[in-house]
Amino acid sequence: MSPVMNLQTPQNLQIHQNLNQEQRGRKRIKSEKNKKKSKKLKFDFRRVRTPEDSIKRYHKVLQLVNGGLSKAEAYNKMNVDRNTIVMQAPIAELAIANPEEYKAMRATFKKGESIQKFAGSCLARCLAQPNVDMIKKLKESSAILDISKK
Repeated sequence: MSPVMNLQTPQNLQIHQNLNQEQRGRKRIKSEKNKKKSKKLKFDFRRVRTPEDSIKRYHKVLQLVNGGLSKAEAYNKMNVDRNTIVMQAPIAELAIANPEEYKAMRATFKKGESIQKFAGSCLARCLAQPNVDMIKKLKESSAILDISKK
């Protein structure tokens, strides 16, 4: 047998194993570089934890709508679901329509409490008669979003 065909010698096996380890190392690095990143990582997702965060997001959507975008386009641009804005809208509506009452409600909100529960209590206050009239006027003048549950 020729020396080229004899790959079973201990010396050749050691060289072959070393080459395989180096190649595997290079392949791993290349595969990490070529991995496709998830599209979800590209978006700047900020979780709303306080009523102030919810109001800020509501105002951004309101500015986009008043700037000429449709509500759906504004929601998509802000990367937020329509239902989320609808459920948390009473917080911003109460803050705009009746700031004193909102401040009293805000004092009851504690760290770790659910925003949805706070929005529910704000909705109850928004349905009180003096607030309902004020909110209707603000919706007609485009000072707040004209949205409701479907």
